[in-house]
Amino acid sequence: MTSFQWFCFALRVIGAWNFVMGLEHFLAAFNGMRGYYTPASTQPFGFFLQGCLHITVALVLMRFAPFLAVFAYPKPTPSTSEQNPDATDV
Repeated sequence: MTSFQWFCFALRVIGAWNFVMGLEHFLAAFNGMRGYYTPASTQPFGFFLQGCLHITVALVLMRFAPFLAVFAYPKPTPSTSEQNPDATDV
């Protein structure tokens, strides 16, 4: 795998992690609304809103990882690859 593909994979892993965090916030909001958990200063809607944000970021990262990775890994120009043809992408 190239470094570009690894970076895309890492973006998707971070997206999956954000998805799980979003689900945790939804669970905390549900527990707060049902009375199973009484937060000291945060209302259940705050957890719900945070969960929505995490889910949105997660879906964007998982769906558009290659598009986002282009900003970090632009395509090499032909002059760069001609200068060092033996270089491999690590």
